[in-house]
Amino acid sequence: MTKGVLAVAISPDGNRGVCVGMDDDHMIGLLDLQKGKLISTAKGGKKVILKMGWVSNSEFVTIGINHFKSWTVDQKMTSK
Repeated sequence: MTKGVLAVAISPDGNRGVCVGMDDDHMIGLLDLQKGKLISTAKGGKKVILKMGWVSNSEFVTIGINHFKSWTVDQKMTSK
């Protein structure tokens, strides 16, 4: 059960969105805004994610207390 959303970001081209949940794993959802569909989900981690932002149409970052991850987007998300 989702407890709410902490942050949302829209890609520069407006085609994709990402959001992070308030659940214990801070789940991240990748959305296709043109089709209105969820593309992929991934665990953001146990640390609270406060902000997220797109670097390009295929990369975004998540930022929080003791948390920084860079994510690459294709049909799925991968973090570094």
